[in-house]
Amino acid sequence: MKIITFIIIHLLIPLIGLFFFLSINRKMKIRQISNPPIFELFVLFVTYGGLLLMLLTVLFWEISGMSILGLFYLMCIAPFLMGLIFYRVKKNQKTSIFHQKIFQFSYLYFIIAPLTLLVLFFIGNIKR
Repeated sequence: MKIITFIIIHLLIPLIGLFFFLSINRKMKIRQISNPPIFELFVLFVTYGGLLLMLLTVLFWEISGMSILGLFYLMCIAPFLMGLIFYRVKKNQKTSIFHQKIFQFSYLYFIIAPLTLLVLFFIGNIKR
C-alpha cells in the first residue's frame, strides 16, 4: 500500500499537473494570445502543486528533507514570486482570460497558502 501512495503523491500528481500546464500552453498557442504568460503559469503550477504535494505528504506520507525544502520554497520564495507575477500581469490582465486567471491566482496565494500551512501545522500536531 505504501508504494501505491508514494507513486500517486510523488509521480502521478506531478505528471497530471505537467499535463494540464502543457495543455493550457497549447490552448494559448492555438488562440494566439499576445504576450502569453508562460513563465507566470509555470510558477503558478509549481507553487500550487507544491502546496498540494505538501498537504498530501503530511496526510498520507512522511515528512522528509525534500518536503522541508518544499516548505521553505512555499514560505520564503513563493510569496516573492507571486508578488512579482501579480505586478507583471496586473497591467495585462485584460489581454486574455489566461492573464486574468493568472492575476487572480497570484493574489489568492496570499490567502490560500497561509490557510493551507495552518492546516498542515494542525494536522502535523494531531498525527504526533
